[in-house]
Amino acid sequence: MDIIEKIGDTITEKGKVAADKAKELAAIANLKSQISTCEEVMKKNYLEIGKIYFEQYSDMPEPPFEKQCETIKNSQRAIADLQEKIDKIKRNDENKNRVDSNPVFIYNTDITMLCERVNI
Repeated sequence: MDIIEKIGDTITEKGKVAADKAKELAAIANLKSQISTCEEVMKKNYLEIGKIYFEQYSDMPEPPFEKQCETIKNSQRAIADLQEKIDKIKRNDENKNRVDSNPVFIYNTDITMLCERVNI
């Protein structure tokens, strides 16, 4: 019976170690989740600060922000141009006319370059 008791004690001890480790891992996962939430809050606020800065100072940005402000303006112009193309296609579709016999498709890499261009 002594061997059976030792085996039982070992199993109980190992089970307790495993349970403690599981609790530790759960606590770490919970804390990491809280960190992620805080990082998302920070990211949202960083974006809001940038938006406010752009809205107030984009016409005369400080040197460290000139490129980013210009890229945002270029992106806004690109969006307006692309939206105009969408509107034109919709108008032509309503009139049952073709927009172009050779439509141009813009892929992600092309649009990134379009948005970053200094002059659109």
